[in-house]
Amino acid sequence: MTLVSISQSAVRTRALVALKSALARQRPDGLIDDNGYAADFRANLLPMVLPEDFEADLSAGDGNELQTKFRAAHSSSALAVNCFAPFRRRIGDLAMPGGATFDQL
Repeated sequence: MTLVSISQSAVRTRALVALKSALARQRPDGLIDDNGYAADFRANLLPMVLPEDFEADLSAGDGNELQTKFRAAHSSSALAVNCFAPFRRRIGDLAMPGGATFDQL
């Protein structure tokens, strides 16, 4: 069995292109370089996401997330922020199938 590095995989390449294209559709005003990175982390946010909903959390870490990895269209932290940060202000709108609700994120 031959193992293929995920960094060289065709699936990964297609996923990166798809994520970059999806971000460009959501943020047509944002500039994304050939590697899939925005110049500023704010360009990687969906329109309903505000930096004040998450910026302090990511800045508290020691990885300079907002200056580096978060700017990528394929960033897992940006995906999490774009999915959940809007609910910080509207926790009651976040519910599981079947009606279970959340008290906090």
